[in-house]
Amino acid sequence: MAEENTHEELFYEKFPYEIRFLLLGKNRRKVLMTRDGGEWDLPVVEYQSKSGRNLATRCCHDMGKAFSGECEVRFAAVIELLGKWLVWSRKKKKKRAHAMLVLAECVSHEDVENLVLPHDSEWKNSSFVSSILSAYKENIPLRSLFALVAGAMAPSTELLSSFKDPRYKFGWYRKAASLLTSTAVADCAKHIGTVSQVQVSETSTVLRTESSLGYYYLKSPTHGCEETSITHKVAELLPLVCPEVLNICTSLNCFVTRGLGLPIKQTEYRVIVRKLGYLHFESLSHIEKLRSCGCPVRDLDKLSKKIDVWAEGREFTRGDPIAEQQMRELKPLLKRMCAQLASLDIPLTLIHGDVARSNSARTHTQETDALLFDWEFACISHPLFDFHRIADESKDSIMIDEYLIKWFPLEQLEEARNAYEIGVHLGYFVKVWALSDRLEESAPQLVSPLAFWARELLRDRYWALVSRIADIAGSAAGEGS
Repeated sequence: MAEENTHEELFYEKFPYEIRFLLLGKNRRKVLMTRDGGEWDLPVVEYQSKSGRNLATRCCHDMGKAFSGECEVRFAAVIELLGKWLVWSRKKKKKRAHAMLVLAECVSHEDVENLVLPHDSEWKNSSFVSSILSAYKENIPLRSLFALVAGAMAPSTELLSSFKDPRYKFGWYRKAASLLTSTAVADCAKHIGTVSQVQVSETSTVLRTESSLGYYYLKSPTHGCEETSITHKVAELLPLVCPEVLNICTSLNCFVTRGLGLPIKQTEYRVIVRKLGYLHFESLSHIEKLRSCGCPVRDLDKLSKKIDVWAEGREFTRGDPIAEQQMRELKPLLKRMCAQLASLDIPLTLIHGDVARSNSARTHTQETDALLFDWEFACISHPLFDFHRIADESKDSIMIDEYLIKWFPLEQLEEARNAYEIGVHLGYFVKVWALSDRLEESAPQLVSPLAFWARELLRDRYWALVSRIADIAGSAAGEGS
């Protein structure tokens, strides 16, 4: 076993390897182990983040290969465990891995005891895991993982019960799949196909089924995200912006919608921006109703205070000296940006929070129109924050000017463009804010990959703004003299 990497080394690298252990069934008494060269180890599966294959499909496929008979894995929920990074040697290659817990449901069997494993794998109980744990020395990185396995398998464990997300509860898939198909039936769909899981991530799970009326989707966002209630309310108040919500289930934290039409092409990006303008102005009369459904308010004053919190090494920067240092360096610039944008007196509107071509599609009935979906970052905030991804995806300045003159007189167009650029940068930090809030909702035993995502966004904006940091410092020095 090699030594564990330092945090600083890992912070700048992404590795495609994950160590995973599987807990199947209600009693948590068994964990699937695999044999490698005569030694037992946790299951190791290589995942390339840019392989183009859906993670949910791949997780289910890889677990399905571990079983024989009629077992079919339809659902996998992935949980990050403690952010434990490992480095170890296998087959003369050094590999790095991140500890993960995969909870799976095999829908063809009622009981784990009925599962039949292939010749190179077998079920091992908590006593076996504990025996391995006692044999390890303190400095072996895998010890921490086996300690987690033993803890999760213990009869009195509090680890699994501490997970608040309904997706992590046994039986979630069966209930969610039943809700999806029953909703399609109530919508007069026929020839409803098998329910499949098309997405699994730290932020959501998506199920899909095909029917005579096209696809139906069920989405379950992560705990701490109000996407279910917000999507329902936006669809009710602004039906020209959001897909119709056919059903919601609070206990499963999910909602069902129909599939939309064709994706929007790069050359047709103005359709999205026009829809965004409609969203911002039409939502002004619905702000209080949106607040009442749990839509968070993320205004410039609160953002400025959040910048102070992050620069002090709290919330998502906690325990990460690099992120903390970057926030300290950015703090004067970001706070000045907040003040500049606040001085323009543009009202708060509903913002989607993650507008991009991937989160929009044409409707079936109106080929010149579009709807926005994936409202997980929606909030009541500054409308210019909604352009942070658009600025990366499209350089159509005329399209942006057409939007800006809705807020600014024509003679102030240059000032409007400067405000737009500020809004683009600060929009990323509003997304970081949303991720940071969800981290605070996580179980205390976990270090969520949401933290890594938030720090990635911070690094991206840090290097995009690094040249301005010196300008702000020089300006401050000049004012002091």
